[in-house]
Amino acid sequence: MNSRVFRVGLLGIIFLSIPVFLSVNLPPDEYYWAGIVSLTIPIFLFFNLGGGIYFLLLRSKWLFVPTLILITSFPVYSNLFSLHSNINQVGATLNILSYNVDSFKYFSKTSSNEFEINMQSFENWVRSNQLDILCIQEMVEVGKAPYLIDEYERASSLKITRDGDHLGLFIFSKYPIIGEGNIEFAENSYNRLMWVDIVAFKDTIRVANVHLMSYDFNNGTLGQNIKAIRTGVMARSWHTKLIHQFIENSPHPVLLMGDFNETPYSYSYRSISNLLKDAFVTSGVGFDYTYLFLGLPFRIDHVFIDPHLQSSQYQIIHGLDHWSNHSPVLVQIGLPDPGE
Repeated sequence: MNSRVFRVGLLGIIFLSIPVFLSVNLPPDEYYWAGIVSLTIPIFLFFNLGGGIYFLLLRSKWLFVPTLILITSFPVYSNLFSLHSNINQVGATLNILSYNVDSFKYFSKTSSNEFEINMQSFENWVRSNQLDILCIQEMVEVGKAPYLIDEYERASSLKITRDGDHLGLFIFSKYPIIGEGNIEFAENSYNRLMWVDIVAFKDTIRVANVHLMSYDFNNGTLGQNIKAIRTGVMARSWHTKLIHQFIENSPHPVLLMGDFNETPYSYSYRSISNLLKDAFVTSGVGFDYTYLFLGLPFRIDHVFIDPHLQSSQYQIIHGLDHWSNHSPVLVQIGLPDPGE
């Protein structure tokens, strides 16, 4: 390929990244195409980085174009990484977990007792990590048997499956639960938000657990998959507006966590992070992910905390694929150290 043609084509792609980066400012439930376009941000980020290196090696005047775009669009992709320490000093702490357990393989089990074995090993793991609060998504209660964990109070928000099982959200707490509620994003939908008020730090904290819509591809045609993407980005955008209202109307500090199915460069993520802090950004290290799609890493499970609270020891635990296709998030939440 002629080098001049290559440079022109590369510059064209780089300039095209400007509206792509700007698309995150538009709510996809009103402009669905913005939500679809924003999914390509990593691709255009790669072209800008690669183009910058290419023009630098050529000592070309066009180096300023990708450089300027990368600098001005930094707020769009900056939360993909954390440059903070995970050992922030906090006062009294809560050890919390957010985890999409994928029903512990109940619907894809290979043996009759695999589900029970996974549940028991998970409960042992919870005790070994001395967890105070668990927010669990996609957990199933088989038949009429309630899902309980010894020494924890519990609340749930569930949908009845066609087989009569219960599937949905759970919150377990070692602290007293004094109130609870939920928001169903659609009638009898798997996608919903639930919350409990707990008494901790001599105060009341509202802990919210959420699961937003995923993409229902089902090995469909290209047109069907594009429709599934459109449905997903529009639904999550609308759900995010409801979550935004929930946070603003809360009488107590909010801890919001769960499976958002949204990356840190999405409209939904940015909308919530305008009100709450992402615990990964404030206490994570480097780059990490909670889900692999086609072998590519994405962080779609988030823990957001009230601005007056602090986080420490943020961890995403990998290697638990026998339980779920998601990785659990563990983090310490606490009040600022009184000595600071």
